[in-house]
Amino acid sequence: MSEEQFKRDQKYDTSLKSLVQEHAAEILPCLCPGVVFKREIDIEIIRPTMRADRVYLVWYRNAWHILHIEFESSNADEELAARLHTYNAVIYQKHKHPVLSIIIYPFKAAMPVSPLCIKSGDEDLLTFHYRTLALWELDAHQYVQEHNLAMYVLLPTMKNADAPLVLQAIQEMKDNYREETTKFYQQLVWMEILMRRSGAMSSEAKETVYRRLSMFERIWDEDPKVQAITAEAIKKGLQQGIEQGIEQGIEQGIEQGIKKGIEKGIKKGIEQGIEQGIEKGIKKGITKGEIKTLRTTTLVVVSTHFPGLLDLAERQLAQIDDPAKLQQLFNQILTAHNGDAVYKLLNNQ
Repeated sequence: MSEEQFKRDQKYDTSLKSLVQEHAAEILPCLCPGVVFKREIDIEIIRPTMRADRVYLVWYRNAWHILHIEFESSNADEELAARLHTYNAVIYQKHKHPVLSIIIYPFKAAMPVSPLCIKSGDEDLLTFHYRTLALWELDAHQYVQEHNLAMYVLLPTMKNADAPLVLQAIQEMKDNYREETTKFYQQLVWMEILMRRSGAMSSEAKETVYRRLSMFERIWDEDPKVQAITAEAIKKGLQQGIEQGIEQGIEQGIEQGIKKGIEKGIKKGIEQGIEQGIEKGIKKGITKGEIKTLRTTTLVVVSTHFPGLLDLAERQLAQIDDPAKLQQLFNQILTAHNGDAVYKLLNNQ
């Protein structure tokens, strides 16, 4: 797999992980019928390179179980089943409950076939059973008929998902999240990310839904809560920058003033040093505040519209100290049409 393909798949996987984490109680029974969500479990396994996607404690078949979910956006690699078995065994060793391992495929791909069998001649050394779930085999109409809002984000990956059905789902989400505007727009971001990759919907149906989503984007930009968050970020950034600048300026001013005072008089030197230091510090503080504000507001936009690129954005923005460049990048991201365009903008820095 190429690095570019890996990064694209990571974006879809990240969106799915965030969605399930946000709505675990509602979604898990749909992904594994019969389970009842109890709580999420720490997913660190042995070493940093071993992290299961999502692990939950659930009630299933009249006993406590561990539900382990992995998301795959591309064809299965040869080691997937073995890797899944490793996770399963380590989770069981730690929690002492039966572990149900499920691989979820949002897009059409070659899936592994359970069970994983390891033999020594005719002897069965190991038989590991796991489950696979292909979202494109689920019927989108079923979840809309049941008004299962937690699954609406996944509708574009399912069969029979057409524009009228998805638009109906979006309207129901809007009505349901009337008092949770930010949560509603986050759902739309996830839905758009999955829809762009999904082959379950026709191009015409996607364009119809895109037009509707673009209307919400304009409303989002004009939303008083979003404007308030942006204004508060600007205020805090400027205030912190000025305070830090004044503090550094006074320190530098005193130091410079003492040096000049040795030559021209300690009193006069300190006064001039403090004055010049404060002036220089304020200028430096304002610049720092402007940089911090631009970084913060840019991250707000990326987090809202392209959550899968947030880590990349944080790393790239931290390396830019030029307010003009930050402003230019902010404007470009704000008008970008899709995540691929934003990804290229960030990597070109």
